[in-house]
Amino acid sequence: MKASVIGTDSFQSLHVELSPGERFYSEAGKMVRCSSGVDIEVTLQKKGGGFMGALKRLLSSDSFFYSRYTAQGTGTSEVVIAPTMMGNVRVLELKGDETWITSGGSYLASGPEITSEAKWQGLGAGLLSGESLMFVHNRGIGFLAVEAFGTIHEVDVNGEFVVDTGHLVAFESSLSFTVGKVGGSWIKSFFSGEGFVMNFKGTGKLLMQSHNGSSFGGLLGPLLPKRRS
Repeated sequence: MKASVIGTDSFQSLHVELSPGERFYSEAGKMVRCSSGVDIEVTLQKKGGGFMGALKRLLSSDSFFYSRYTAQGTGTSEVVIAPTMMGNVRVLELKGDETWITSGGSYLASGPEITSEAKWQGLGAGLLSGESLMFVHNRGIGFLAVEAFGTIHEVDVNGEFVVDTGHLVAFESSLSFTVGKVGGSWIKSFFSGEGFVMNFKGTGKLLMQSHNGSSFGGLLGPLLPKRRS
């Protein structure tokens, strides 16, 4: 199995090559194209999944379902997966000794030996950050692909680092975080438009996106025509 990024700039997709019998998973509804010999099945389960796992994924702003792609036949097959928003895709190679935590909506796809489990990040952290109440913890051996709105920037944190909540994509579990305000009072921070930030501590890698999807949606929403009842 080979997972790679195709496309340029902020219009990237994930390209996966499969040998006969190989399989991988993605968020449901993200497939662009695939070889005729690929069997596609929508499922609740992934490694470490199940019905309760699907419910937790909903609380993490991810899909209730996975799409499972299995290569049939004798030749090499291909599948292309694309993000919902315009932006970068990053492929991480997990070796079993680390855990990558993805924020809501950032998980795109992963190999069959990657366990993806939504875990509670705390009521206060979830509500104050404006993010989901759960983050998805990804661990195992194989590839993990994440998506972003805009460009992905990778930072090696060694000590402390501050990220706006709407720009977080993923981070290694060796980093801990607390949610805080930008400055002044909590009320001023909320109404200033700056919102809240995540204060990370420790040593590890962190992925950020250049644009804020929630802010973009808030700007675009009022411009759309009203739905007809």
